[in-house]
Amino acid sequence: MGLSSYRCESCERRVKEPLQKSILGRNVCAECVRATLLGAGVTVISGDPGAGAGVWSMLMRKLRRGGRA
Repeated sequence: MGLSSYRCESCERRVKEPLQKSILGRNVCAECVRATLLGAGVTVISGDPGAGAGVWSMLMRKLRRGGRA
């Protein structure tokens, strides 16, 4: 019996756990959901969309390079 994995639509990584629906409506891994929520939270708290985009891009870059957010 083969091992199943899922491909994240956002970071293109293969993950073993099932994908989740993000607030943007995409099927993504848990780390990408966390990065999106943190970016949205920073935008709400600071009122600056640029700050939220910066946090999101920093976390996504870390994910794409192989780290965990």
